[in-house]
Amino acid sequence: PGTDAVVTRTRGLVLCVLVADCVPVLLADPAAGVVAAVHAGREGVRAGVVPAPLAAMARLGSRPADVTALLGPAVCGACYEVPRAMQV
Repeated sequence: PGTDAVVTRTRGLVLCVLVADCVPVLLADPAAGVVAAVHAGREGVRAGVVPAPLAAMARLGSRPADVTALLGPAVCGACYEVPRAMQV
């Protein structure tokens, strides 16, 4: 609880993230051997949940230009009601 991203450079350690309607984001810098798994929900995205693990990856020796991002499946706007107050 309270954790939306994990980052490691430990070889052989597998990271994962569980999502329902949010977007799973997997980040990898093969040159530096650094990976991250991110749970990107509405509030987390607004709070910087993707830039935060990228910064943590940089502290572990990753370069942003070397990072590849993979986005997993997520609910689409037509299938998910967003309250008017959240539509900014």
